[in-house]
This record gives sequence, structure tokens and C-alpha cells, in this order.
Amino acid sequence: YKVEDMEMMIRTSKEFNFSIAAFHHATEAYKIANILNNENIAVAIWPDHWGFKMESYDSNVNATTTFNLNNVRTIIKSDHPVRNGKYLMYEVAKTYYWNKNHLNKCQALEMVTNNPAQFLIPKYTGIETDDMTTPYTDLVVWDRDPLSIGAMPTQVIINSALVYNRDAPIVNEYTPTPATLVVSELDLSNGYVIRDVNAYLMSNAESYDSPLINTTVVVDGNGTIVCVNTYNQCAQHVREMKEYKAPRGWLVPGMIITDTWTGQSDVDSEAASQDGIANTYNGADIKAEDGILMSNYKNQHLIAAFDGGVTTVVASPQGSQLVSGQSAIFNSIPEKVIDSVLISSPASLHVNAGYGVPNFTSFSSQIAKLRELFSEVLSLNVNETNALQKPFKLVLDRIIPLSVRVNQVDHINSIIKLKKQFGFDLIIIGGAEAHLIASILKAENVSVILSPVRVSRSYFETWRATDNSPYILHNAGVKVGISPHHNDAVRTLRWEAGMALVQSQSQLPSNGSLTFGQALAMVTKNIAEMYNIQDSGVGCIQVGKKANFVLFSENPLTFDGSCLLVAVGTFVVAHPVDKK
Repeated sequence: YKVEDMEMMIRTSKEFNFSIAAFHHATEAYKIANILNNENIAVAIWPDHWGFKMESYDSNVNATTTFNLNNVRTIIKSDHPVRNGKYLMYEVAKTYYWNKNHLNKCQALEMVTNNPAQFLIPKYTGIETDDMTTPYTDLVVWDRDPLSIGAMPTQVIINSALVYNRDAPIVNEYTPTPATLVVSELDLSNGYVIRDVNAYLMSNAESYDSPLINTTVVVDGNGTIVCVNTYNQCAQHVREMKEYKAPRGWLVPGMIITDTWTGQSDVDSEAASQDGIANTYNGADIKAEDGILMSNYKNQHLIAAFDGGVTTVVASPQGSQLVSGQSAIFNSIPEKVIDSVLISSPASLHVNAGYGVPNFTSFSSQIAKLRELFSEVLSLNVNETNALQKPFKLVLDRIIPLSVRVNQVDHINSIIKLKKQFGFDLIIIGGAEAHLIASILKAENVSVILSPVRVSRSYFETWRATDNSPYILHNAGVKVGISPHHNDAVRTLRWEAGMALVQSQSQLPSNGSLTFGQALAMVTKNIAEMYNIQDSGVGCIQVGKKANFVLFSENPLTFDGSCLLVAVGTFVVAHPVDKK
């Protein structure tokens, strides 16, 4: 990972006269790209897997640009199950997105073809020959540009033998017309105006796929939206306001993330950089808001979330204990005190169920304990409860939902039976096998946040997972959300929604698919409704509500769209192409 370790290995190689083909993981290698070039050493890295320990904290999504400018060969690698080899081309596509100003598509594709062949396995591949009859010919035919969101193989040839063949239509390449952002010189004291954009308001299901074209949004000096209409219709509200103009730009609600430690931990393996894990099976009295760290170390994860269009975080107390505590929801504006960005607390009572829950060796004992905890407060008035009992009573009174991280289908069904017994609102988080009982979830009005949405079948609990869960659940009428499960994926949330959209469109025979608006709702409106925070302006763009939206240059669920502006209330971060 670290510069000093790589330099030490180079010195050692010279001392004992051996060569180094490549440094793996190598998250800081971009800092010594010139040295690597001189030594003819390649790097095998991830595009954006970072921050999980100090050695990876200084990773940079633009590292490949530095390598390319210094003629260092780059190899994109997996690290199963954190970076699943099944999605290796997705990792390449992200690399190309972050570095496309200094990288062409052929150079990007070489990172998983020619570069590893030359540096790691030269004698086993036919990569350097034009003879397609060689016994080592390996080829893949893709259903679309392999560097586009959700690209999947239709044919795979290994050693000149066809080993995979999928009947799928070829998707024509789309030519994007990205918007540029022009910003006026005025300050934000009187508010601001977003002009000439295509606005996806997400106010109701009928509007999900019907954007308001060439729209103006006016936000007053208090951060409240006062007009959404044409510029002429909104002109009366414009008073010496800062102007952001982006013809054809895509304006969407700010995205919501849950089930990560964003805002609670900046370096996952460093205990001192996080709130920490309580040593108790019942932490019902623990409030996540007390452990949120808005100015923690370098705040890289929180900054990455906000810059990537994730404006709202649902945080649960850290740990996998049975009852971890009370969730809190806050805006992801870095360097603020929690009181100024807190939206809801308690937002839910959070529970973990399944294998690996401390102090409970069986799942049935977990259910028994939860049944006991709910039964204790069943006949009590909320004023008669103590600190440990009150959250359970709030759940029973349906003031807040119970959110349960659970994956295995039978375990999910047992939690649903508990819901039927006590009559509370339920959100399933994780939900790897939830699609198997989609009709039951719909009948019992249970919401599901798939986290992660692309699940590795590395555990018995996730063995029957499928990438098409978002569509299966949505098609059954279940309210669905999407979230990553790791801090380093916060800025790629929109692409996870895009992957869900494309996956639903690629199923044959086709039984329908998600629409753009339905996929977008899974990271915006749906989660806001699950936690009942729509009135705070979260999940939709609505007059009279607090501004909470993101402006993209193109479709935000693809690699064509770049983030131009993020706004929460009066706090605006813009990335203009031109400034006036």
C-alpha cells in the first residue's frame, strides 16, 4: 500500500538481484510513479476501494492519470468478496470515468487484458498475436460498450472454445450531450437560482419519468424552494440572487445512503477515528446522533458522499449486536455540528439478526429475546418506560419503524411473523434473499433496503441472492431502497441504481423492467418515505420545502453524467466548467 514499503522492496530487489513485475493494492503508488516507470514496475490497484485502513487512506481515484502520464502500466484487480471479480469490467469503467481526460477507452480496456498479460502471465495468453486460431485465444463479446453502466457478456470464448452464450440484444451506443455549468458572481446571501435544467421532482410516482423541461428552481435566503417553473413564471421571486445556469442539465433530489458508517468512522480499522461498538446485546438506549462525527480527521468519506450527490445519511449505532440502538438521519454537509444538520432522531430502532450476532449462538434465541423485549412494554404507556424500554414502545406505537439488518429468507420470514404479532412498521436492510418472499413482503407492507444490491454468494445467508432483486421486489409492489454496505462506495450510489436499472432490462424472457424514475426513487424518494422524512425536503423537489438536490451534466445513473452542483438549503458546492 504505502510508498515506504514499495521503496523498501525496490531497494531489496536491487540488493538481491530480482525483478518486480507489479505492486498489488499499491494505493499510494501514484506518489512515486516516476520511480515505477524507471524500474518498469506495473501497479495492480482498485479504482476507488479506499479508506478502510490508514495504508489505503491516501488512495486517489485519479491515480491512473498519473500512471498514464508517467508510462506506468496499470492493472485493475478484484479482491473477492469486497471487489468481486464478476464485476471487474465495472471497476475498469469507473477507472475510465475518473480519468477519461487523460485516458482513452483502449487504454482502459488494456488494464484487464494486455497489461496483466504482459506483466503477470505472458506465456499463458495469446494476447500478442493476431492469429485467432491460437489455442490460447480468449475473447468476450459484450451486449454494449463494456465501459458503460451494466455492460454484460453475451459470449465468452476461452482457449478458443465457446464456454458461455447468452441470448441478448445488442444495445446501441448512446451519444451523450452533457451540460456545462455557468455561475454568476453574486453571493448566496439572497438565495440562488438554478436555470434551464430538466428537473425530476419525484413528488409522486406519475412524475418519476416526466421531467419538467427547461425549468427554473428558485431558493430563497433561508434555503427554502419558493418556485419551480419556467424562468418567466419565477422571475418575481428572483432578487439579486446567485445564478447557476446549465441548459439540459439533469436536476434530481439528493440521494440517501444507509447501512454504512459514513459520518461515524473515517478509517474503519482505526478505533480512534470512529464512534465505536457498544459491548451490550441491548443498546436500545444508544443514540446514533451522539456518535456522529462531522469533523472527524480529514472527513474524506463524508466529503466524498456529498460531492457525489449523497446529501442525506441514515446512521445506526455501530456494531452487530442484537439491538444496536436508535438510528439518526442527517445531512452530509462536512464540518458542521450535528445539531445544524440533524433531520430525525430517533429515526428507527435498529436490530441485527442472523449469523454472527454476539452473545446469541442461534437465530431462534434472537427472536425469543426480541419477543421478550417487545412483550415487556406491550401494556405500558410511553411515559412509564425506562430508557431501554422507550424505543421499543415507540416502535409499537408506530412512531418509528423497526429496521432489521438480515439476509437469509427464513430469517426474514421470522422477523415478519414478529411484526404480525406486535403490529409495528418494518424495514428490512440487507435483504439478500428477500426477493424469494416478495409477495409476503408486499402483503405485510414491509419495505426493503438492499445493501449491497450486488451481493456476493460467499455466505450461506446470501447463497440465493440475485442481481435482479430490485426489479423482482418492485414488480411485486414492495417499496425498495438501494445502498452500499461499505464507506468507500458512498460516491458510487447512483451507479448502483443504474446497475439495477440495466439488470432489469437485460432479463430474458422479458417480463418488464424498471424505468429511470423507479431506479432513481430507490436512492431518493423511497428511502425518504420509509423513514417518513419527506416533509424535510428529502427525496423530492417541492415548493415550500428545504432545498436538497443535485445537478448532473447528463443521466446521473450512467457514466455519462458528472456532478455539477450539490445543494442543501443555503449550502451549495458547485463544479463549474465556466465561471462568469
